[in-house]
Amino acid sequence: MLIFIPVNALHISVKKSKKLRSKYLSIVRRVGKNRAIVAVAMMFEEIIFTMLRNNSEFIDKIDSLTERKMRSMNQKVMNAKASYNIAQS
Repeated sequence: MLIFIPVNALHISVKKSKKLRSKYLSIVRRVGKNRAIVAVAMMFEEIIFTMLRNNSEFIDKIDSLTERKMRSMNQKVMNAKASYNIAQS
């Protein structure tokens, strides 16, 4: 029963975290999807335990993606401001 919660959380985390996704995919090639999810879920529990014990947060660096998203959002804001200013004139 205790593995149920991390397995469900892991399905989302595997999509978002590069580190967990690469670990999951390497295990999938060897043992299959179901066993890989459980194996990575157990690792996920260890990560959570360590975070709680050390009072730290999970850091998964995806700097290039974050920078690209921020540039895109800033560009959209600038385009919207320019459109607004043209409409006001």
